Parts: sequence; structure tokens; C-alpha cells
Amino acid sequence: MDARGRYGFPCLFGVLQNVDECLQQAMESRIAIEELKAENDKLQREVYGLNSKLNLMYECCADMGVVDRLGDLMQRKLREFQAAQVARNAPTTATTGVAVHPMGSPPRAARKTDLGTSDEGFICGSSNFQDVAAYSSSYKGQVG
Repeated sequence: MDARGRYGFPCLFGVLQNVDECLQQAMESRIAIEELKAENDKLQREVYGLNSKLNLMYECCADMGVVDRLGDLMQRKLREFQAAQVARNAPTTATTGVAVHPMGSPPRAARKTDLGTSDEGFICGSSNFQDVAAYSSSYKGQVG
């Protein structure tokens, strides 16, 4: 027998078998996609809840003044680190005339009212950071 089959018609058995396999794979894929969508929705709700808790914690810390104190401490540590880097990189000979001048007082940390207008405050509380975090946790931010 040739490829035309017993009665002169093309052999459809192989084609039907391939179609059946494709349909089975499509159904399995559809089920997997639905499961992934459900899990994604669950995770999105969880992310939203965690972001809400984080924002609440930040506002409470700002009300207690912890954010300002932490910002001041971070500025001081950064200045100490920078001064140590300058001192380490400066030549040790007296002929170079390089002197490490003490830095002025650190600028005050951003207040809660400053966060909407300035990104120089504590970075986790900056409006830019919150906007980026909100977009990143959104469905569009993850897919697009």
C-alpha cells in the first residue's frame, strides 16, 4: 500500500492523531495558564497587602521621628566613610599640600512633609521610590 491508503484517499489517521495530540497539549496549556493567573492574582493581593503594611510602618516611624534620626545617622556614617576614603587615597608626603578639611554639619534629614517634593530624604520613603515600587508590583509593571 502507498501513502494514499486503501481506497485511494490520503491516510488521515496520522493527521488525526497529531490533531488530537495538539488539542490535548492546548488543553493542558490552558489549564496551566489558568492556574498561573490564579496564583498571580493571589500574589498581587499579597504584594498589595505587604506594601500597605510597609507604608503604614514608614508613616509610624516618621511620626515617631525614627526616620529623621535614621537619616541623620546614615548621613553621618556616609560622611565618615567619605572622609576615610579621602584620607586613605591622599599622599602621605608633606610636600603635596593636601589637607583633609573637616566637613560642615550634615544637612537635616527630610521631614515627612518634604518627601513629596524632594527625593533627597530617606530613600525608602521618597515619592519616586514609592511610585516605582507601586508600578513594579503592578500587573503592567511585571508583564510590560
